[in-house]
Amino acid sequence: MDISPASLMRLPKGQRDVVRRFLDGASREQIADKLQISETTVRSQLSKAMRTLHNDDR
Repeated sequence: MDISPASLMRLPKGQRDVVRRFLDGASREQIADKLQISETTVRSQLSKAMRTLHNDDR
């Protein structure tokens, strides 16, 4: 997945942190542990970020 830095900066900080760690290869569990959030929150943040980034491409 290729995401431009400008697109990433449009995301809220929480989503940006999750996406960056995901792109670096961290698992949902690892991201949740590192950010002290639930895996459900990680999934939600990733989903919201992907929708935002997909809409930016249109």
